[in-house]
Formats: sequence, C-alpha cells, structure tokens
Amino acid sequence: MIASAPGEQSPPFPAPTHSEFGGNGTKPFNTVASTLARVRMGDNLHNPEDVQTFHPRRPSWDANTLGRTITTGGANSYHPSGRRDFTLRELACLQGFPKSHRFVGTLTKIRRQIGNAFPPNTVYVLYKHLHDWLLKEDNIDSYVPEDDIMVIDDHDESDISGSESVIFGEARVSPAMDDVFMGQSDDEVIFVGTNADCDDDCFVDLT
Repeated sequence: MIASAPGEQSPPFPAPTHSEFGGNGTKPFNTVASTLARVRMGDNLHNPEDVQTFHPRRPSWDANTLGRTITTGGANSYHPSGRRDFTLRELACLQGFPKSHRFVGTLTKIRRQIGNAFPPNTVYVLYKHLHDWLLKEDNIDSYVPEDDIMVIDDHDESDISGSESVIFGEARVSPAMDDVFMGQSDDEVIFVGTNADCDDDCFVDLT
C-alpha cells in the first residue's frame, strides 16, 4: 500500500485510529451494528423491500463485530438478521462511503462500484498521513490560508495601477484581469468586473 521511489525513504504506516475497546488515542472499532444504525428509512438507495429475501432464512450473525469483505457480487455478505440481503446504501456505509455520496449508473453498476472501492474513509486517513509526512520530510509547514481582505476605492485607480496582485479573501488575482474574483461559498460563485459590452461594472451571479 505504501512505497517510495528509488533513493527515497519509505513513509511509515499511519498510527492506529481504532482498536477493539478504544483508548490510548484510538476509537472503538466501528461494528456492523453501529454502522447500520446510521442508515434511516428514506435514505437514498435504502429500499429493504426491494432486496433479495431468503427462504428459508440464512443463519443470523452477530452485528456487534467487524464487517465481512464486501465484493461486487456480495454473495457472502448479507444482513445480520439472515432474512435479507443488504441494501445498496447499507453496503456503501459498510464500505466507508459517506451518506451524502451519490452514485451514478444502474443498480448493478452501483453495486460493482461499492464492491470495487478502496474505502474512502481509509483513503482519507492514509493520504492525509502521507501528505503530512512528505511536508515534514521537506521541512515545509502545512498551508494555512489567510483571510486577507483589501478594500479598494472605486474612484482611486492608484491602488491597482501597479503590477502587484490584489487580494480578495483567499484568492490572489491580477488587477489586469477583466473579471475579479470576489468570493465563493459552497453554493455560489460571484464575479464582479468590467466588460467591454457594459457601460458600467457588470455583475455576474453564477448561482
């Protein structure tokens, strides 16, 4: 899982994040029961009435344990009750996908995506560890964005007449650009600037 180019030191493995009972900086294991408890009726791709049911019922198993390996077919992974198969949302949660994740494709393709996935929560921990380790090896501090704000008088062109960049929030832009990035949230992107087709400043709302 972790390797390095010839001549480069191999990174260490990340520190444990979970243990059987927790403690010493770790959290208790996420069990099948604790994971399924986060799934609610009405959640996307959670339709127990549409999944395969077993007659006779398969042997039930203890949900207060670690989950079994999830494959594209899922033949050996079924609901702890033994009465039915997992729903796609249950499988996705057990595989480490956040509930907000939206899959694309047919139900069969979605099941393959889940079974083939490298658990996203594991990838996050691994990549963050490698990122921090590489920065430490290169004696580089982690980037922390600064909230730099510059207020410019529209009638005073001397502030932006030079070649230096102008800072708005966390974005650094050139004053020569026709559009100046003013701000961005999760839901909108707004630009304010000049345009040859407009007599005055143009406002473009890309929400």
